[in-house]
Parts: sequence; structure tokens; C-alpha cells
Amino acid sequence: MIKTTTIKTITEDKLNKLINDHLSSLPKIGDIVKGKILSTDKSQITIDIEGFTTGIVRGREIKNLPEECTKLKPGDEIHAMVIDLDNENGQMELSLKSALAAGAWQFIKEKEKSQEIIEVKIKGANKGGLLSNIRGIPAFLPVSQLSRENYPKVEGGDKKKIFKKLRSLIGKTLTVKIIGSSAEEEKIILSEKRAREEQIKASMQKFKPGDIVEGKITRIANFGAFITFADDLEGLIHISEIPIDDKRQINLLVDDQVKAKIIDIKGSRVFLSLKNINNE
Repeated sequence: MIKTTTIKTITEDKLNKLINDHLSSLPKIGDIVKGKILSTDKSQITIDIEGFTTGIVRGREIKNLPEECTKLKPGDEIHAMVIDLDNENGQMELSLKSALAAGAWQFIKEKEKSQEIIEVKIKGANKGGLLSNIRGIPAFLPVSQLSRENYPKVEGGDKKKIFKKLRSLIGKTLTVKIIGSSAEEEKIILSEKRAREEQIKASMQKFKPGDIVEGKITRIANFGAFITFADDLEGLIHISEIPIDDKRQINLLVDDQVKAKIIDIKGSRVFLSLKNINNE
């Protein structure tokens, strides 16, 4: 008996659909593609875009790459942005910088939306604040957004002294929140103060009104005094909560060690009293 083979034919409509499906899955200019590095040298990086073509990073796209791209080697997987589908050599032209920037802005927007606390290293300073970057994107921390610990307290507001204090923070790592950003302007605004407020709130959860704490007087003002306790928490003792002597004077000095009672907690703000401590 002779076997017969059935040859399946494909209709024109199905063929067109297959072609269209394939074309629709091809990368377009501006897409981020994933590939594996085939070779690297000082002038170009060749990348295998699996299932599509060979991509190349070259020219100005390979100059001044971020540090994380300077140690790339064959076999490493990497993401790049398509900037040309078919160059003069039939290769897909790619950009690492653009892909890194796109990934950086996605990271920045996510952290801004979630208000997650992150760490940044201070790279420089100007008269308005501190300079840093997040994944290569410039970031600015205004003086007004510095924490109490790092705010440049200078008598008389001497600008030169303020700038000197700001410069002393260069090289340090600070915890901050992103409070504003613009990809169009390549601008990120940071706040150490808001990050610190959240940390204080978390630390304050172990305290409640009525607790007695021991700390040191750090500042005295017309309306009262400030005390630091539990290493890094600060509270206000209003003048009405400070005992006075027979001459109606307040006997408190900076660096005095005192015991105080917590009378109220509002978010990151703590209010204390020095009255009737010995009766507790």
C-alpha cells in the first residue's frame, strides 16, 4: 500500500497575519531591547539581539559611559535603546546612555511616588544647597530641606560661613526623599528633612505621653528649650512647662542633663515638661 502525504497549505491571509505578527514584534526606534554582548573594545560594543539582529554601540554613544558600563565583557546581558533600525552596515544602532537614563527616570518616579527613603552621596555644594545625583541624573538638596543636624546654623547668616558648612558635607551619604522631579528639565529635588521626619516618627512609636525621658538641653529660645533624648530625638519644653526659681528665673543652660515628661506627641514633634518630675 502506498502512503500518501498530505501537504498543508497556508492561505494568503494566514501568511499575511504571520508576517504582520512578526513585524509588530520587531523593535522600533525608542524601544528598550535586551541582548548579550558579543565583543567590546574602545570604539564599539557589539550586542546580539536574540531573534532579531546584531546591534552596535559606537561613536559618541560609547564615550563617557557611566561607571557601571565600563566593565562590560562578552557574555554580559544588557539593556539598550534603539536609535536606528538599520545603519550603513545593516546593524541595529543602539544607545546605552539612553537606556540607562530611561531606567533611571523610571526608578526616580517610582521612589517619588512611594516616598521611599533612599541614600545619596553628596558630590558638591553651592550657596543654595547640596549637589548629588541619582543613577547619573543631577539632584539638588536645598538648604531649607536639610535636617536639623545638618542645617548650617550660622549667627548673623554669614553666607561665606554657611557655604563653608555646606561644603563640609561633600562626600557624606545622606538619607533623603525625592519631593520633585522633571525628566524634561533633568531635575530632581531632594529633602533630608522629610526623610528625617519619617525616621523620627518610627523611633517615637516606642514612646507615649507620660513617659519620663532623660536628655541634654541643646537650644534655648524665648519660648522654651529643646532637649535631645534617646540619642537622636528632639523635643520642645515650652516655657510654661519649665519651673522658675524664687526670683522668677529659669535656670537652664545648654548641655544641662535633665529629666522630662512627655506630655504630647504630634507626628514627629514631641512636647515635654520639666514640672513635677520628682513626684512621678
